[in-house]
Amino acid sequence: MRSIGLLALPIVLALCAAPGNAADEKFPDDELIREFVKAMPPDATTNAHRVDANGFHLESSQNKELDGSLKPTGNEFQTVIVTAPKTFKIGIEKGRSSSTGGGLAIFNRESGAPILSVGDANGDGQLDGLTYSKVDAAGKVLVSVTDYEADGQADLRVNFAEHYAEIWHIDRWYRVEHRDGRRGILVDGKFIEVKLEKNRFFVP
Repeated sequence: MRSIGLLALPIVLALCAAPGNAADEKFPDDELIREFVKAMPPDATTNAHRVDANGFHLESSQNKELDGSLKPTGNEFQTVIVTAPKTFKIGIEKGRSSSTGGGLAIFNRESGAPILSVGDANGDGQLDGLTYSKVDAAGKVLVSVTDYEADGQADLRVNFAEHYAEIWHIDRWYRVEHRDGRRGILVDGKFIEVKLEKNRFFVP
């Protein structure tokens, strides 16, 4: 994990998996992640420390927060990743502007794919976002589901196996489509553009 942020990766994957994305046509999912990491600034992560203690391996670092163009925003945050043999990998972050109260992620022990992540966006001690993923035996993500408010109603569902994304709107799921360079959903025959703000997709 570099400075993308523990809770940002599922959104990145969602962007990559959505139909009509040129990158998705060029790379498989695992290569997309590698290309994304390679595109980040070389100094995005600094002050890294590694410690082995009582059967656990800990890695901590200082990270630069990046915008949608992978340019530093001027903000920095800290992460620690804890691993142990035959267990999940667990990551914790604090200080990122989009998760003032901190965030936590659990990664598949084989592939390192994020399978559960939660965050407190405003520091009030309550969860403001939840993302979980179904993985196959090799740890590859098949489906990812995001509940932006952690209120029990999922908002974004990404099917990586079949390469499409869906958004919950009003009372049901709508598949995201691409038309004239725009991302949106078809509601009663009308194409409505889907917006992205603060790492959240929404229908205006």
